[in-house]
Amino acid sequence: MPNGKDLSGLAGRDVRQDASFTSFSDYSSPNPAMIKQNGLTFILTYAQSEFLLAEAAQRWGIGGVAADHYKNGVAASITFLGQYDASLAISENVAQNYATAHPYNAANGLEMINNQYWAHTNTMLDFYETWSNWRRSGFPALTPIVYPGNATNGTIPRRFPYPVEEGAKNGINYKEASAAVPGGDKLTGRVWWDKQ
Repeated sequence: MPNGKDLSGLAGRDVRQDASFTSFSDYSSPNPAMIKQNGLTFILTYAQSEFLLAEAAQRWGIGGVAADHYKNGVAASITFLGQYDASLAISENVAQNYATAHPYNAANGLEMINNQYWAHTNTMLDFYETWSNWRRSGFPALTPIVYPGNATNGTIPRRFPYPVEEGAKNGINYKEASAAVPGGDKLTGRVWWDKQ
């Protein structure tokens, strides 16, 4: 589905009003095997760990060889969905061949690593982690969706504002905390580590 579209009924936002819309079955959606009440839950996957190690090696020269960690991360990301459903499994051999055919390039290494991290965490349906890593790294290069009445003036949100009731129940601390947020207590304000 085009990014930024919804079912609001608002002109310019509702996907049903888009010239390219045919039916919802034309758009991808999570595989039902991934959404189970008692299904698998991952806090940090092997692929994520490998991408983070690749970034540490690229940025600071620690933790091993960036190219090796990157290749391991790509292969693990490709085989990841097989843990949910055998019909989704991609063989280790296919994953290794792909990772070998698409090698790491240190010249744009941080972009490669974080683009793969983004793709992997989206595959996991871990959207908060995907968003947080984008804010941390600046990758991938995303294009904001602009429509009339956009609450962020055409930018991608940077943080969640404090809950409305926080100001009512904890006014003194709320004022102090919100004043400390660069950009204010808004979707466009930034958390302390958001430097991109």
